[in-house]
Amino acid sequence: MIVWIEIPKNDNARNRMNIQKKALNTGYLVLSLYNKNWLVIPYLGMTSIIESNKPTKTQKTLGSSRIDVVASTKQRETGKDAAIKHFKYTDKIFYTATKAHHASLPVTLSRKNTRVKLFESLVSIVIAQQLGTAAADTIYARVVKACKGRLTSESVLRTHSVFLRKAGLSGAKTKTLKAIAMSIENNSLDLLSLHRLPEEAAAEILLSVWGLGPWSVDMFMMHSLGREDVFSAGDLGLVRAMEAIYNLPKNSPRSSLLAIAKKWSPYRTYASLLLWKTRDAT
Repeated sequence: MIVWIEIPKNDNARNRMNIQKKALNTGYLVLSLYNKNWLVIPYLGMTSIIESNKPTKTQKTLGSSRIDVVASTKQRETGKDAAIKHFKYTDKIFYTATKAHHASLPVTLSRKNTRVKLFESLVSIVIAQQLGTAAADTIYARVVKACKGRLTSESVLRTHSVFLRKAGLSGAKTKTLKAIAMSIENNSLDLLSLHRLPEEAAAEILLSVWGLGPWSVDMFMMHSLGREDVFSAGDLGLVRAMEAIYNLPKNSPRSSLLAIAKKWSPYRTYASLLLWKTRDAT
C-alpha cells in the first residue's frame, strides 16, 4: 500500500516531524516529495513501488494531516497470454523458435484439486521416470488393476510388493510408491495442502519422501499443482530442445541451461511446455 500525505500550508516543521514519527511507529517509510507532499510506504514485506500521477483517494487521518491511500502494487499477470507476451520481450530467439506452438498452450495450467487426483498424478509421474509415454501408460494401468481397480494410498499399502513388481514396476519404484502412501497415511504428507505453500516449501516436503527426486517433484509441481514458474534442468527432452534452439553443444552444463531459463521466469512452466512441443515436432 502507498499512502499520499498532503501537508496543509500552515503546518510547521515540528508538526511535520510528529507526523513522520507516527508513521514510522506504525510501520511506514516516509518519503518527502516537493517539500509539500509525502509518500508513506509500508516497509515490512513490501516488494515494489508503483508509480502514480494523482492518487486514488480513500481518506484516512494521521495527526492533523490528510492521508490518501493509493492502491497497492499490481498483481503479476498469469496464464498463457501473459507468458507469450513475456517471452516476446525477454527472449526473441525462444519466442520465434516456439511461435508455431503458442496457440496450443493451455489458457491456464491444470490443477488437481482432490487428494485422490493428486495421489494418482504423483504415482503416474513416478511410474513415468525414464520411460516412454506408451510404456508408462501400460504399467500405470497394470498397477491400478493390481490395486483392485482403485488407486489410493490405502490400496497401495494393502497390495503386496510382489504384485506391484509383476505389474512392471522396478524395485525402487515399488519402494517409492509405498513410501508415498505411508507418508500420506501417517499424516506426514498432505498433497492437497501443498497448493497453499510457496514452491520452495512444497518441493522440500516432497523431496523428503524416499525415492522422490528433483525431476519427479518438478513434474508434479507443473502438471499437478499448476505452478507457472518451474523448469527441470534434468529433463532430457527440455535439454535437447534448448540445445537445438540455441545451437548449444550436446550435454551443455546445467548452469548454462538455467541461465537461459531465467529469462523465462516467472513463466518457465509455459516455456517448458513449448520446448516439449518443439522437441516432439522434430
